[in-house]
Amino acid sequence: MAQHLGEPIMMTMEEPIMTVREPVICGGYSKDLEATPEVQEKASAVKDEILKGAGAGVKADEFVVEKYASQLVNGINHKMKIRLAPGSYIHATVYEPFGAKVEDLRVHEVTTNHKKDEPLFSWAR
Repeated sequence: MAQHLGEPIMMTMEEPIMTVREPVICGGYSKDLEATPEVQEKASAVKDEILKGAGAGVKADEFVVEKYASQLVNGINHKMKIRLAPGSYIHATVYEPFGAKVEDLRVHEVTTNHKKDEPLFSWAR
């Protein structure tokens, strides 16, 4: 015999945990997108860690995120193309846990010697 559990409970959140600008494939990266002020803010928050990961010889006359792609995991990975000077680019992956504060952001990977027209990924997605 089925048991009646009462009225359904409606749950709401005070703040969204992420804003989706395109369809999300869990575990897969989005297409390369133009950088937003929010993505630039995340990169700037961990700039020192990104530059440390790029190595001692890497200098930053600029620090401008031009492109990014996001991956939904247990949080969000943001893979970014960052311009350090005209013609000088690095790629960095920044992990953002759900509900994170700026101090919770973590740099997972930094690769150097990239070109402006080079995609964020060397494989098709």
